[in-house]
Amino acid sequence: MGHDATADDMAEFTLRKAAELVGKSKSTIFRAIKTGRLSATKTETGDFAIQAAELFRVYKPLKGAASVSGTAQRSTQRQMGHDATANATAETPVETAVRMAELETELRVLRELLDELKRQRDDYKTERDSWRDRAEHLLTFERPTKEQAPQSDVIRSESMADIMRRMKERQAQKSA
Repeated sequence: MGHDATADDMAEFTLRKAAELVGKSKSTIFRAIKTGRLSATKTETGDFAIQAAELFRVYKPLKGAASVSGTAQRSTQRQMGHDATANATAETPVETAVRMAELETELRVLRELLDELKRQRDDYKTERDSWRDRAEHLLTFERPTKEQAPQSDVIRSESMADIMRRMKERQAQKSA
């Protein structure tokens, strides 16, 4: 695959062909489109065009399904190289389209997972930086000495010392 796939390169199926490939009725495929379970575009003639990746994301293809349309075959040949028909092996165009749809879905899921992991990483970095800032603040925090402390704190701590001293004196007097 030497280039990025564009909308023209993607295999597209009509409602009838899509139904054949997945073993469903046209009305089932139509209902899936109408409910939003399956996305499709309308052509100029009013028909639906369903991309292979989207069809096979929602429905599993039938084993031994009929070969895909000429457009899909050309798309598959472009993606595999022009000599795809000469090098045809056990993989049919339908199997190739299915495999591509699976790979596209897997790639999309992996990209979403990567984006989520990047968001988590950024959250962890922010949290780490916040904790680092707190730790640095605590490490550089100096308690004020008695000279630096406000006068009321000094009085309060002296008063507390006096109270403790008096309590010890009273206990000593009671035990004597």
